[in-house]
Order: sequence, then structure tokens, then C-alpha cells
Amino acid sequence: MKNILLIDNEKALVNLFVHLNDVSELNIFHCESLEEATVIYHKNDLDIVIINFILDFGRDVLSHILDVNPKQNIITISDSFEYSEFKGCDYCVKNHNKIRLLKPVSIPKLIKVMKDFNNQKCAFANSLDTKESIVNIMEEIIPRFHGVVYDKESKTLSLSEYSSIIDIFQFLNSKDIEFEFKNDVTITIK
Repeated sequence: MKNILLIDNEKALVNLFVHLNDVSELNIFHCESLEEATVIYHKNDLDIVIINFILDFGRDVLSHILDVNPKQNIITISDSFEYSEFKGCDYCVKNHNKIRLLKPVSIPKLIKVMKDFNNQKCAFANSLDTKESIVNIMEEIIPRFHGVVYDKESKTLSLSEYSSIIDIFQFLNSKDIEFEFKNDVTITIK
């Protein structure tokens, strides 16, 4: 049985974990404050810690846990591409066991990562220099954009509306991903 600490206050995710606690091989502890998190962390041998990084104290609890055990298995849930550490992805890959998931969280993906953490990798840990790493990241970010479909074979984004186009351009530019905008409805990753 795996011991998991969920640090979150979102009712839907908390309710899901209550259900998982009843029907799976997971023993889930839940808390909603930095104080509770540190007490539970120090009292239990935890296999995975899941931190909603959006919480006011998300960065603080992550720092505390990494100070105690830099190799603790951690899943951070975030709604941005901001690094959880200012040292960047390469530092994190070399020094920690962390996986970042973006909101909206795919529940099947979250469960897969929890059950098989050691065989998973953070989709954002790649240097974006291979087709595989770009595909991994695109599959993670596309659910965030309304009216966008990604075809991983052709590496194209098809837009059914323009509401997300600026956000998509900003993301691609921020990651130095080259792209071409065609026919006012298609973005091709180069």
C-alpha cells in the first residue's frame, strides 16, 4: 500500500482522493495548511506528496519537504509554467524526484503517475530538442486552451476559435519552439 499526502483544498480533487482511499491500494492523508502538511510529513513514511502549487503556501511546503528530503517523490499541480524552483528544470531533474502536472489535471494521468511514479517522467523536464519532448509537452498543455486540437503525428494545432491564440503564441515563444501559422486556423510546430 502506498502512503500519499495530498496538500490541496479543491473539493473535487479531495473528494476523488477520499474515493480512491476507499477503493484502491492507496492510503491517502489530506491537509489544507502548511502546519498540517509539516506535521503529517514528519509523522509518516510517505511514498508520494502531491502539492497544489497554486495554494498560498505551496512553494513554502515544497521548499520544506525538499530541505528535509531532496529525493522525496513529489507531484506538483500547477496552472502555470512557472518553475517550482528558480533553478529550472535541469536542476530539478538532477536533484529531485518531482513531476509537474498542469491544470486541468487528467485524472487517469494522475492515477497512473501515483501508481507507477518511478517509471514516469516530468513532461517539462526535457530541453525541447526532440520531437518526443515537444509532443509530451503539447499533450500536457493542450487541455488548457479552449477550442484547440493537437495532432501529434503532424505536429499541428487546429483552432476552432481564436480565444486562445495569443496564449498559445506566448507559450510557444517562451519555450523557443519554432512554429508557423497557416490559413488562420493551423499552427505547425517546426
